[in-house]
Amino acid sequence: MYLRKIVSSILAFLLFSIMFIKATQAQNIPIVANVNNEDISLETMIHAMNELPPEIQSQPFMSYYEDLLERVIDIKLFAQEGKKMKLDEEPSVRAAIDFVIEKVLMQAFLSKYIQENIKEENLKASYNNFIADETSREEIKASHILMDTESEAIDVINMLNDGDDFAELAKNKSTGPSGPSGGDLGWFKRGQMVPPFEKAAFSLNKNEISQRPVQTQFGWHVIKIFDKRIPEAPSYENMKSKLIQGLERKIVSKKIQDLRNDALIEKLSSSELEPLLNLPVSQ
Repeated sequence: MYLRKIVSSILAFLLFSIMFIKATQAQNIPIVANVNNEDISLETMIHAMNELPPEIQSQPFMSYYEDLLERVIDIKLFAQEGKKMKLDEEPSVRAAIDFVIEKVLMQAFLSKYIQENIKEENLKASYNNFIADETSREEIKASHILMDTESEAIDVINMLNDGDDFAELAKNKSTGPSGPSGGDLGWFKRGQMVPPFEKAAFSLNKNEISQRPVQTQFGWHVIKIFDKRIPEAPSYENMKSKLIQGLERKIVSKKIQDLRNDALIEKLSSSELEPLLNLPVSQ
C-alpha cells in the first residue's frame, strides 16, 4: 500500500513537471511575481498547482492561473511574517520544514530513477512473461452450493455423487445469494475469490465436483467446475500503461529494499517510546 501511494504521488508530481522541464531546458524559468524582493517563479506555481483538487487541475492552467498566483502571493506574505518572528527556528516548525524537504527530494529522486530504469525492452519482457504465464490468465466457470455447516455440505456431496442435479440442489439448499440461479458464479480468474475457495476451485478439472467441503468466512462450499479457458491476451499497446505501473512498483520496491539493506537504521519501538511521552495510564 505504501509503495502504491509513493508511485501515485510521483505520477501526479510528474504529470505537469516533466512537460514543463522539457519546455524550459533551453530558457530561463519565468518569474511571475515579486513580493518584498522575493521572487515567485513559474516552477513554484507548478508545485502549487499539484496541491489543487483534481477537478481544478484538469482544467486549462491559464483558466485558474491568476487566482492561484494570488494564493501563492498570500502564502509568501504569511511566510515572510513567520520568518520575521523566527518561527522557522522553532523545533516543531523546523522538523516540518525538514520533512517537506525530504519528501520533495524523495519524489525528485524516484521520478528520475524510475525514468532511467523503465526501458522499452523491460516492458516488452514483462509483456512476454505475461503472455507465457497462462496459469495467471486462466479463467474458470463454476457454481457452488453454500451451507452453514460441514456436515450439511457433506450430505450435499453425497447427494450429488448419487446423481442429484447440482443446479436444483443449489436452488433448494444453498444459503448463498447465487442459490436461486443454481449456484452459478459465472467466469472468474485468480484473485477474484477468497483464497481457500480459489485454491480449491482452480485445482478441480472440468465437470469435477469438490469431494471435500471448502470452508471460508461465508460457510462451507461445494464447488463444481463447468469449463476452463485461457482468454486471448490483450495487445502490447493496450497493456503498456499497466505494464509501466507494474514495473514502477517493482523498481521502487527493489530500490527501497536495497537502501534498507545498506543503511544503518536505529529506531525506538512503541514500548520504548511510550515511557518518554508521559501518557496517562489507560483505565
